[in-house]
Amino acid sequence: MHSFLRISILLLSILIGIQVFAENFEDKTINNITYTYISGKNNIKAHAKVISGKNASGNITLPNEVEFHKKEWNKDKGIYDDVYATVPVCVIGSRSFSKNVNIQSVTANYIDSIESSAFEGCTSLVQVKAGNTLKKIKDRAFSGCTALKSINLPNPGLISIGDAAFKDCKLLYANSTLKIPQSVTSVGAHAFSGCGAKEVAWNAPIAIPDRAFSGCENLASISLGNTNGIGAYAFCGCKSLNSIGTIPRSCTSIGDYAFSSCTSLLSFTLSNGLTDIGEYAFSGTAITSLNFPEGCNNLTIHANAFYECWALKHISSLNSKNIIIEKEAFSGLRQLETILFSEGIVKIGANNFSDCPLLKDFELPNTIEQIGDYDIHKNGYKEILYGCFNNCPLLTKIDLPANVADKTIELYYSFCECETLNKASKAPNQNYIDDKCFQRCPMLGAVTTRKPSQSNVTSRASRSNAKSIIRNGSFDDCENLEHFDCEFTLEEGGGFMWCNKLKFDTYHIPYNEIVPSRATPSCFVKHVTMPMSVRQLNRSAITKAGTISIPDSLRVIQKWALGVY
Repeated sequence: MHSFLRISILLLSILIGIQVFAENFEDKTINNITYTYISGKNNIKAHAKVISGKNASGNITLPNEVEFHKKEWNKDKGIYDDVYATVPVCVIGSRSFSKNVNIQSVTANYIDSIESSAFEGCTSLVQVKAGNTLKKIKDRAFSGCTALKSINLPNPGLISIGDAAFKDCKLLYANSTLKIPQSVTSVGAHAFSGCGAKEVAWNAPIAIPDRAFSGCENLASISLGNTNGIGAYAFCGCKSLNSIGTIPRSCTSIGDYAFSSCTSLLSFTLSNGLTDIGEYAFSGTAITSLNFPEGCNNLTIHANAFYECWALKHISSLNSKNIIIEKEAFSGLRQLETILFSEGIVKIGANNFSDCPLLKDFELPNTIEQIGDYDIHKNGYKEILYGCFNNCPLLTKIDLPANVADKTIELYYSFCECETLNKASKAPNQNYIDDKCFQRCPMLGAVTTRKPSQSNVTSRASRSNAKSIIRNGSFDDCENLEHFDCEFTLEEGGGFMWCNKLKFDTYHIPYNEIVPSRATPSCFVKHVTMPMSVRQLNRSAITKAGTISIPDSLRVIQKWALGVY
């Protein structure tokens, strides 16, 4: 019984083997290149696929068609017949030629697809000629082909280029233009990074992917066509890039580090279609002027976008809406001379336009709501960050605007250490928060409220003077400050320390029960009053006062609560 079972299994295995043999064509090798037969299914016709060419050499021409052979069982005759099928060569398979250092050129007239790593590391390959049938070049197909100079990318026809498809092809289009066809709908990351293209014409109406051309040190110019975005690091480190023309209106975003370290990039034109300029997007470029066109709406310029643009001298923007400049977007601009701000700028984040030794006086837009910024730590501590327009020695005056939407304007650690700043004015009928700003401006002599215009009087008749909340020593060390005619209250550390020329007639403490340290101006005040509800004066609560009205409710006066620090 067991013997019969073994014989049955053996016969069944032989029959299965015969059946498999009968259904499959034999692989075919021609000139050291092996092809396999791919049967047609799912609307794909039968075709031949290159599966190995590692022993091929010299100049290769793939045949248009390959004839395959198989044995097929003829039931009527009881014998195997020879069957032949001729199909087109449509696919160069994955890794089929990879690391073959002996091939120099490839001609493939009817190829539809070049699969992943097909020619990766073929360091002697110089030229690829493909027909108009080529649709797909997959991941790393030609990566590391350091001698490759040209490959035709058919238009129309080509649909996709995979990740790192031509990465480190250092001679590719080195003396001509690499044209991305309009028919392309997908390009992978790193597709051409480190390649040798001198010029690029991006005709595809899709986004340029992350790191697409990063490290292309020979690249001198690009035409962006109708791209709808530029990915992160897309052209980072393209040291010869000096022209990118006009960034089209279809382009809505420029990714992080997109043009970072393009040290030869002198100019470009922004469109009003942009909504995002990423972190370090243009850092380290050689641009001398930057113009934002009219009609930029909802644009965010992210941190360090124009960091250390060492040649940038002029910045201008025309009327737009809801423009946000994040922290350090414009830092390290040692040559900056002029700024023309448009209406539409809402926020200028921390550490913008500071340490600019050549920056001259400018006007702030009436749409501004915040200058400078802060971080909230996990324990709730509010840290004021290094602000804007600090240490700009040529600034002589600051006219703070009136917000057109009647919103409070917040100033954080800005306009500090401006050596020649002698006057600051505030708009009538406007609320401000002065937090750690205007410190150490030794020549600042007056902070005034400008006279109201007729429009201000009619629209905001309830008050006339500018009104500020002053925090964290906003005017400390302004040793020449003599006039301060804006209404104000002190919070969180007060202000005016070492303002020895400044005197106030009266000051009313706004705290209801406990008066904290530095609750009054640190300059001389003739008379201080406080609410009838105050119960306690903390250490150094009131300094440099002539007379003080003490309420009946007061119960605790801490040591050194009254007097000079």
